[in-house]
Amino acid sequence: MKPFVYRIMFVLSLVTWGFFSGQATTLGIGDIAITGYNSDTNNDDNADRDEFVFVLLTDITGTTIISFTDNGWQSSGSFRTGEGIVTLTITKTYSCGTEIRLDKLTNAWSAFDDSGASAGTISQAGDLDLSSSGDQLFAFNGSSLPNSETDPDFLAAIDFEGSAGWDANAANSNTSDLPTIFANNSGTSFSVAHMDNGKFDCTGTNSTTSGLPVDLRTNIYTANNWQFEDSGSARFDFTNFCNFTCTAACTDPTINSLTTNSSIGSNTFCSGDNVVITINGSPGDATTWNLYTGSCGGTLVGSTTATDGATFTINSIAATTTYYVGGTGGCVASPTCTSILITVNGLTANAGSDQKVSGSATANLSGNGTGSWSIIGAGDGNGYFDAVPGTFTSNNPTATFTGTAGQQYELQWTVTNVGCPSSSADVVI
Repeated sequence: MKPFVYRIMFVLSLVTWGFFSGQATTLGIGDIAITGYNSDTNNDDNADRDEFVFVLLTDITGTTIISFTDNGWQSSGSFRTGEGIVTLTITKTYSCGTEIRLDKLTNAWSAFDDSGASAGTISQAGDLDLSSSGDQLFAFNGSSLPNSETDPDFLAAIDFEGSAGWDANAANSNTSDLPTIFANNSGTSFSVAHMDNGKFDCTGTNSTTSGLPVDLRTNIYTANNWQFEDSGSARFDFTNFCNFTCTAACTDPTINSLTTNSSIGSNTFCSGDNVVITINGSPGDATTWNLYTGSCGGTLVGSTTATDGATFTINSIAATTTYYVGGTGGCVASPTCTSILITVNGLTANAGSDQKVSGSATANLSGNGTGSWSIIGAGDGNGYFDAVPGTFTSNNPTATFTGTAGQQYELQWTVTNVGCPSSSADVVI
């Protein structure tokens, strides 16, 4: 029985750990953006007061571990050593748009969220010290330095050394190359000309603090949207947060198919039938299905609540018509439509106007619906359809008819109403 008891105790231990710790959040590249840094000494208290702030661009739950280093990246594909790593362990739930400030006072780092509360616990290895002569800052998952150009643990990077643009190598503590993963993921790193202190300007003319995470990151990493200072007397106040708001991506509606209640098949109906069009698909974020004629977004025939399986009913249909169905509403501003051709049988045949052809022995015909041409007044008996001598019938409503100049021919267009109670014919001379 002893092995059985040990096994039960082990399972209980796992359940207890999971209950209290929650599931860890692993971030991906671009899931945070660095929004400011101060590398100058604080003249107010003459303390070594490095500071930087970042914004979460995704929700986090459970335990999230983010580390930062001012070690430079070497062209050989690894970090230069000798500087520092600060590891922040967050055990709170934070939503996308939350900002977190890391503050160094007398060589000890602390972290605060945008409510002023502690954002988590800090551990340090070496001395992360942002140099006022220019430096860089890398963010990554976990507490171990990434060890390859494409390591998926890289999250964000910023460089404020020398001229704008990363260096070819980490030749000293101020310089750094850029790992390939950032170059392959546009908008996840940032490089500016040397300034001691910099901050994303939340209130700038082109600055955006609300939007999709990818759009926020792009806006943040635009140099014209920042303020910079090169003096210790002009550090930025990072307790004045930007209050970012992340909006969810808009999901467009998807229509897999449009079906009808046709008993004939091929979406074909008899004149006067009631047509039911069923929408099979997902509305996404759209709130309304719309039915149009003419074109997508053309003449509005009707609207209904956007659900899978929603229907439109067209009463007493009279003519063959192409209908367009698309979703709008919510965050969906304009429709992308799926079309369906509703064919109407039971039409009255119309062979078009009588024709007197001058200077030619060929007439272009114009029938309606689906049917066939035939010759009922043969003239000299030499007339034919579609430029094929000897052809005395044609299923083409816009066929050509060729005869002998000076002769009169009577042509009949007969509409075939498949599945419907009648057919009709019309004559053109």
